[in-house]
Amino acid sequence: MADVNSIADLRDYVSDKLGAVLLGGLHGQVAGRLERLLQLFERAQEGDFSGTYDESLDRMPDPITMVGRFSFSTILAIVKVLPDPVTPSRT
Repeated sequence: MADVNSIADLRDYVSDKLGAVLLGGLHGQVAGRLERLLQLFERAQEGDFSGTYDESLDRMPDPITMVGRFSFSTILAIVKVLPDPVTPSRT
C-alpha cells in the first residue's frame, strides 16, 4: 500500500511542477506581447506612427491581439485624418 501512495505523491509532484513551468511560459509570452504593444503606443505618443502590430507573431488571436489590431490601428487611422496642429492651414 505504501507503493501506491508514493506513486500518487510522485504523480502529484510532477503535475504540480509541470503546471508551474507551463504557467511561467504563458506569463512570459503574454508579457512579451504586451511589451510589443506598449512600445507601439510609446512610439505613437512620441509622434512615430510608422509601426504596426504584427499579428503573425501571435499564435492564436486573443484579447491582446484584439487590442493590437483594433485599438492601435483605429487610433492610427484617426490620427492620419486629423490635421497636423503644427502645420499652418492652407485655407
